[in-house]
Amino acid sequence: VGESVAEIRRSLLLLSLGSLLLMALVGIRRLRADLGPLEKLAEGARLMAKGNFAARVDVARSDEVGRLSAAFNQMADELERRFHEVEGTRNIAASALAAMTSADDVARVFVQHAGPLAGGGEVVVALADGAGGIRRTFSTSPTASAANEVEELSRFVPTSNLRTGDRWMPGGAGSAWRILRRGDEALALVGLLGAKDGDRDARTSLLNGACDHLALAFAHVRLLEELEQANWGALTALARAVDAKSAWTHGHSVRVAAIAAAIAAEVGISEADIRRIRRGCLV
Repeated sequence: VGESVAEIRRSLLLLSLGSLLLMALVGIRRLRADLGPLEKLAEGARLMAKGNFAARVDVARSDEVGRLSAAFNQMADELERRFHEVEGTRNIAASALAAMTSADDVARVFVQHAGPLAGGGEVVVALADGAGGIRRTFSTSPTASAANEVEELSRFVPTSNLRTGDRWMPGGAGSAWRILRRGDEALALVGLLGAKDGDRDARTSLLNGACDHLALAFAHVRLLEELEQANWGALTALARAVDAKSAWTHGHSVRVAAIAAAIAAEVGISEADIRRIRRGCLV
């Protein structure tokens, strides 16, 4: 009997040890399963701390860890969007758009910096011609897209004309457009082409701050043009008044200015220098 009791005790002891060992193995495996996703989260956080806002975690679970991972990815999406918004707007503001005196130069510099705001899409700036149409376009795309050609814009631009609305308007081929204006005058159109359906609203939101800088720069250029026209008108009136003292010199200064400007344009002198030449001929 004593031997039987001892045998039972040994069996129970071995069974207990085996159960404890099995429980320990199961616990270690479960712990590793839980720590693995947490380590991925920690690695993602480290990458974002280093400036990699494209870092995401891939955890295919439906428990608390899975929900935490989904929340982390959502936070990373928002941080990346905000970062591109701030960075893109800062680059555009730092490009000194307001110091430029040509609408073409303003649009060209804008599209050079607007690429990150569009994601995988294309940003197009279409300059208004003052008569409800488009005179020239600029694009972030390194290759010529359909929207780079003025005659092709009708496939994308909303059917309403340039004088309606200030918000982003849907256009053809999934595009979106915003009118930049000064008062009632339309200065340009900014278009977003090729953005994904679920990403278009976020991208147009990112572009809003940059478009505000662009609108101010275009308004500044337009004001300079009006001042130049007023200055030219005053100089022309003064020259005509001086030339009118004699029938032999009537209109002489204006004709000299026109001829000199034509010669300068023919030899390839810049527009700014041509304006100086015309002004010099008048005074």
